[in-house]
Amino acid sequence: MNIFKIITAKCIQMIVVLLVLSTITFLLMKLSPGNPVDKILHLDTAQVSNTQIKATEDKLGLNDSIFIQWWHWINQFYIWI
Repeated sequence: MNIFKIITAKCIQMIVVLLVLSTITFLLMKLSPGNPVDKILHLDTAQVSNTQIKATEDKLGLNDSIFIQWWHWINQFYIWI
């Protein structure tokens, strides 16, 4: 086999594995207990209005569908590569 074909096949396999692993990581983060807004705004110790909570959720994109959140997460993740 040509070395170029081997390298190309391995690179494609690497991309697929990275995509699958990053998707699994995203889903595990979504399934974890708790709400990130609670931690960001310190809801256990601070007085925060519902408007502030909704604004933070909108800013973080937590009101979007799971597919849109995944797409944004993948795009931000692969910018670093």
